[in-house]
This record gives sequence, C-alpha cells and structure tokens, in this order.
Amino acid sequence: MNVLRPVLTQLRSVGRIIALVVAAWTVVIGLVVAAHNWWSIPVAHLTRDPLAVLEAPVYIGTFSQAGIFVWVAAVTVCLFGALVLPTNATTRPMRLFLLAFGLVTLMLAVDDAFLFHEEIFPALGIPDKGVMLGHLLVVSLALVVFHRLIRTTDYVLLGLALLCFAASIGVDVLESEDSPVFLLEDGAKLAGILFWLAYFSRVAVAAVREHLTSRAPN
Repeated sequence: MNVLRPVLTQLRSVGRIIALVVAAWTVVIGLVVAAHNWWSIPVAHLTRDPLAVLEAPVYIGTFSQAGIFVWVAAVTVCLFGALVLPTNATTRPMRLFLLAFGLVTLMLAVDDAFLFHEEIFPALGIPDKGVMLGHLLVVSLALVVFHRLIRTTDYVLLGLALLCFAASIGVDVLESEDSPVFLLEDGAKLAGILFWLAYFSRVAVAAVREHLTSRAPN
C-alpha cells in the first residue's frame, strides 16, 4: 500500500489533465469513426501516414512538412510564454499578445497542414482567395491591436516575416506550374515562417527572462 500511495497521490493531482487527454483522444477517434461511417472513408486513410497510404516516395512534401514543424514550434513558443507569465497588470499586455498570436499562428498552421484554403473551403463554395483574405484580416487586426507593444520589440524580424509572406502570396497569384515559381513561392513562405518563429521566440524568451529576473532575490 505504501508503494501505491505516491502513485495514487499523483493520479489525484493530475486527474484533470488525464481527463482532458482522454476527452481529446475521444473527440479525434469519434471524428474518424464519423467520417468512416458517413462518407465511407477507409479508416487507414485517416489514421495512417499519407506517404504510407499513397505509397509515395519519402521525400514527397518534405518542404511543406518542414514548414509545418516550424509553425508548430512558433505556436508552442507563444502559448508557453503566455502560460508561464503570471496574471498581473504588468505582464497582462504581453500575455495577451503571446496568446493572441499563438492562436493566430495555430490558425495558419492548421490551414497549412490540412489545406483548408486550397481544398476544404473551396469544396464548400468559399474561394481560396477569400480564405486568404480572411487570414490577412485576422493578422492585420492583431497587428493593429498590439502595435504599441510590437514597437517595443525587435519588430524588424516580424516585418521580414510579413514581407516574405507577401512575396509568397504575390508569386502564388501568377498561378504558374513552373518549378522555379514553386521554389520562389514555397521558399519565400518557409523564410517567412522561420522569421515568424525567430521573432516570437525572441519576444517570449525576453518576456519570461525579465519576469524571472524581477522575481530573483537581490
């Protein structure tokens, strides 16, 4: 019984986290089952790796996958920074800033990973350019709301990210099938995501470091 007591104590302390994990798992599995039953989609097509399902070479989509990894890293940096900072009047603007842009980055990452603007929304009658315009409005709104805070940071990195995204979108408008055009479009996009990660990593680390320094004993 003495051996089990620490385990039971931990189970009680992390009970809510376990419940959240189980709930998230149940939702995902439920969506897979629903898609299989409603649209007769093979379960393997929803659960297995796309390359395994398509029997495609392992290098297919490497560039795109790298970009998604960087998106996720940026989401993690923003949300973790917002979570670590305490809730008080001093840190509230930075917490809201990191939380807002963490959610914005998550929106962009999900769209990029699941091709919402290229496949899903057009299938629902919403053109891809309309979705892109929606993303632009959301990002612009966030920039306007937090423009004063942004001016206190190394905003050059954020500006470079936005410039690269604009270049990628501009090349995409050409709608060319030439390989050099694809390289320019996707290369500019990846550069933008990397600058985006660099900016928010620098902001989050500086904010957390400042908070920890202020709490350190003299």
